Amino acid sequence: MSRTPPVPKGEYAVGTMTYTVCNDRTETMYCNPGGSRSVPARVYYPVRKESVEGLQKAQYMSEAMCKALAKTFFLPINNKILEKKDRNRSECFVDAPFIAGKKFPLIIFNHGYISYREGNSYLLIELASQGYVVISVGHPYEALLTEFVCGINMDGGLFGKHEGKILKTPFLHINCETNRNVVARGLILHSKPVYHAVIKDMQHMGFSDMKHTITMKSQMGALDADIAHETVCSIHISFFDTYLKKSKQDPAFESNDVVTFKEYSPDE
Repeated sequence: MSRTPPVPKGEYAVGTMTYTVCNDRTETMYCNPGGSRSVPARVYYPVRKESVEGLQKAQYMSEAMCKALAKTFFLPINNKILEKKDRNRSECFVDAPFIAGKKFPLIIFNHGYISYREGNSYLLIELASQGYVVISVGHPYEALLTEFVCGINMDGGLFGKHEGKILKTPFLHINCETNRNVVARGLILHSKPVYHAVIKDMQHMGFSDMKHTITMKSQMGALDADIAHETVCSIHISFFDTYLKKSKQDPAFESNDVVTFKEYSPDE
């Protein structure tokens, strides 16, 4: 597996910024009874390549994040070593100037359980380079579901009660073979096209950035990290180009040696 971070292939360079939404409202939360919640977010957005000359690339992982990952997953991650080897920078630029007068489609990214807002940054940077604004939302204590134009579920289960509900937006489920059946409910009762992609030789954590730094096949899968990244990115781009940018008639998904696709036609 590759240990070199992927370089975005789109026509744009990528800018990034962070912000936090704070409120004083007391919320009922299992992990923090009677407390209030601050929601952190990171934005990745397209910028002109000439505008980033001389700008600083964003830090990939802070010292606090390295310590948290090392403690939670017992990973030998050391912030000082990453900085010394100049391997703690992402292919995006802090506070790069926006493109004046230019609008781009918006994608909201919600990380998985016990993950973090930069956990899939390579994918999000690639999407931004292809002409999307992406907001990755950190979810302290719990997650939030809102209305959307279309959506992608990346190797996650569907939680909650869904009896009598009909999915009314185009949706795509991407899974590894181990988890291919966890989304069965999402493949029925829908009024728009639903797709299911299953990537071979992948494991759950292989969908995150970790596949580029950790070579544990039991956790990441046996698929080459660069091939896995390119496959996941191309699936996202084809889907969002169709249903968000509307620059394509359909995603034109085709199965190959790495991934198999199935389309589920609308039920009504």
